[in-house]
Amino acid sequence: MAASKAHAQDTLWVCLDTGLRLLHPFMPFVTEELWQQHRSLKHCEREKSIMISDYPSVVESWRNEKVEYEMEVVERVGFAVSRKEQTTELLRRHEKEVSTLANLSSFTVLTENDAAPAGCAVSVVNQSLSVYLKLQGAIDVKKERQKLNAKLTELQKQKDRLNKAMRAKGYEEKVLEHIKEENMAKLTMLMQQLFSCEEATQHFEREVAFRAEI
Repeated sequence: MAASKAHAQDTLWVCLDTGLRLLHPFMPFVTEELWQQHRSLKHCEREKSIMISDYPSVVESWRNEKVEYEMEVVERVGFAVSRKEQTTELLRRHEKEVSTLANLSSFTVLTENDAAPAGCAVSVVNQSLSVYLKLQGAIDVKKERQKLNAKLTELQKQKDRLNKAMRAKGYEEKVLEHIKEENMAKLTMLMQQLFSCEEATQHFEREVAFRAEI
């Protein structure tokens, strides 16, 4: 418990220290005042003024792509339909964080075999995850259709551009093998996202018809 508390305090300290230095060029007087006030709160060497301290730079050893991906998914989730076991496990592991960040009264992870919940707006997070959010009151039909259509259009454009590049003259002979593999993986991902978007569109149209009946 004590170790967890110390780790949390150290993390908050790093965030505050880095945040102040990032903000200083835009809010010089406020950040200098806060810098002076918290200088004595931690036993470590610090510049006497924020004006002469180093501007933050990337610390490569702190980079963790797995954690960044997981938090990106967690931050965007409400009522989740997962198409991959890894994503399902991730969401169930972070159920508390999802509920807190999204201010949810309840949170449920469904598989693609479960029926999509009624009375929800839908958003596609990525090729393996769609989010359904219970709505209070009427759905803005026009706005929801525009959002889904815009996503579909953008994904289709990306797919067409990639297909065009992969069909270009000399592609097979001139492009390195690992680039071809990356492009094929991107194409597969785009096709999966298009499928998810089309599925979301169908759900939305069913939702509109359901509400019209009641």
